[in-house]
Amino acid sequence: MYRKDQHALGILPQSYMYEDENQTREVISTPAIITFINNALKINGRTPDGSVLKYALQLVVDRVEQHKADIVLQEVVGLAWHYPVLIPFLDRLARNYDIDVSVYEKELNELVKENSAKRRSDGICWPLYLMFTNDLTPSNEAVTQVINSMDCLGITILSHFLGYQESIHGVVNTLLDSDDYTKDNYWILLYQLYYQGHIDNPYRGDQTFELLKDFDVNFMPGDSESEAERHSEQIAIQHIFPDDLEI
Repeated sequence: MYRKDQHALGILPQSYMYEDENQTREVISTPAIITFINNALKINGRTPDGSVLKYALQLVVDRVEQHKADIVLQEVVGLAWHYPVLIPFLDRLARNYDIDVSVYEKELNELVKENSAKRRSDGICWPLYLMFTNDLTPSNEAVTQVINSMDCLGITILSHFLGYQESIHGVVNTLLDSDDYTKDNYWILLYQLYYQGHIDNPYRGDQTFELLKDFDVNFMPGDSESEAERHSEQIAIQHIFPDDLEI
């Protein structure tokens, strides 16, 4: 069904060469992109997970006119309310076309609250990430709803960017008093807090966290990269290109 729906989108809108900042690239007119997205929205009724819309955006997101990119972003913001799978395109558009996302702070907060209420982790994390990487701060209400959702990655992102706030203490204290099975469901949050020195190793007799910290493994590293992470990437490259590269 997915392939049939892809074909039903029809031919990609005609593009033209556009010169922008001494660089020439292939773009599609904004009205044509909006029409293409609306067509995908109609077809998407047969695949309500948003996969057709995601596919359509993937085809055009790098061919947007620079001076009208904010129009496309506005369209995606509206769709992301119903299809969280599209939220990563907001970050991609903002980065590629240098869009000021601060004007969408209210919408991003609403996305966080809506997806917290519906327990959709991807819909929580992407707006938070977009806000924090653009020097925006989620509202107190959004923060409260993320914590109430008990979403592991959402709370991890909050603790990384906002610090180990009092509002997070209660959740973590409950986890520290729980059994190992419950802790395992929140191990990334617990490890990051351990890595940052906020809590002791929550697993009695298990040195896994200590070993990870010894190798400076950080799941929220920003622009930095540990020696262990670089080594892992080198191993991966060797497996992909065993005969062509020497690391």
